[in-house]
Formats: sequence, structure tokens, C-alpha cells
Amino acid sequence: MSFNRELLAKLASLKNLSKKAGTPGEAAAAAAGLQRLLFRHNLSLSDISTKEPSAYQKDTVDMGAPYASSYSRWKHSLLTIVANYNFCQSVSRVDDSRAWLVGEPHNIAIVIALHGYLTQEGLRFLKLASMIAKALGNYNNKWRKSFLLGFVVTVRDRLKAQQEEDQQTYTGGANLVVVKGRELAKASHDLVGSYETSKSRTSRVYSGAYEAGVAAGNRVNLNRSITRQGSTQGALNA
Repeated sequence: MSFNRELLAKLASLKNLSKKAGTPGEAAAAAAGLQRLLFRHNLSLSDISTKEPSAYQKDTVDMGAPYASSYSRWKHSLLTIVANYNFCQSVSRVDDSRAWLVGEPHNIAIVIALHGYLTQEGLRFLKLASMIAKALGNYNNKWRKSFLLGFVVTVRDRLKAQQEEDQQTYTGGANLVVVKGRELAKASHDLVGSYETSKSRTSRVYSGAYEAGVAAGNRVNLNRSITRQGSTQGALNA
């Protein structure tokens, strides 16, 4: 399976920027519209009657620390969200620093690149916001968790809204999501097997930090902008 040229160019740009220092503007330009391009690419592949059967595979992503670590949990959650809205599925185990990513090769490549970009942006905005919080004496670990929660929830809402819009915009879009979902469920079972998910835990959210995270999530260059605050329900165990 091959990428269309525009999608391939954006993927190459994000990969290059992950290996060398680049400006936020360069990364934003590379990420802009990436989700919609990938949706259209998958839709075009589904229209080819002579295409080969979908070749799902499993890849591993080093998250730096296990899901159980509060400093890495948001990255695992972010990967799950990016995967869910780009035709992949991510599996994290509590005590493993790796995450398993299931999908077709072209989708996995985009998910990994987009997750890397969003992680860098989340940390960049966190650094800027924490400087102000520290100056006011408000910064602590719970402040950090609340900020990242707001960031991840907002990114989730934006990716979800974009996929819903694409389903309505492109003929066959809704059916594509259903078919890919079925294929992914089977592939994930075959490649990863059964697994236990972590239990949800509720922690206090600092409203000011959460709102700052929401603002940061809306500033990231993707597709749609979600100006409302996202719901915290079931999004991230920060």
C-alpha cells in the first residue's frame, strides 16, 4: 500500500523534525490536516476493488515509562486517543513501558508521527504554563496532572470531531469507520490477545491548570478547533 504524495510529504516532515530541532511552526505545518488526509487515503484504498486483503500488524512504541507511572500515563492515554481516531488500536499494560499499536502499516506510521508531535507540543505548552504557575506558587504534581488532562481531553475532542465531520463529508466515510473497527477488533485479538486494563481512579482536578491545558490543546495545529471545554469523564487517569 502506498501513501499519496501530500500525506507522504507530511509524514517525512514530522519524522525529520523528531530527529532534529525544529520550530513549533514547522511541526505545526507538517501536522496540519494530517488526520483528514489519512482518512481520505484509507477511503481511497477501500474503493479499489482489486486491492489486496488488509495487512494488519503489531508494532511497539517505547513510552519511556510504564502506564503506572503518573509522569508517563498521559502519553499512553494520548497514544490510545490518536490511534482510536486514525484506524489503529493501542494497548498499554500497567507495568510495561511499551505500548502495542495494531493497524495497517500506513496508519501506524501516521499515528506514531502524530503522537510524537502532540507529545512534544504538550510538553512545550506545559513548560510555558508551569513557569507562570511556579511564579505564583501554584505549581505541584497535581497541577501538572490537571494541565495534561485538559490538554489530552481537548485533543481527543478535536480528533473525534474531525472524524465525525469526515464521515459526513465523504461518501462511504461512515461505513469505512465501521468496517475498519471490525477489522481492528479481530486483528487486535489475534496479534495482542486478551489483556487486562487498568482500573480507573479519580483524582482532584485543579480547575485553573485544567483550563490552561484546554487552551493549550486548542492551540495545537490539527484540523478542527474545539473552543468548549472537554469532559473529563473516562479520558485520562492523570
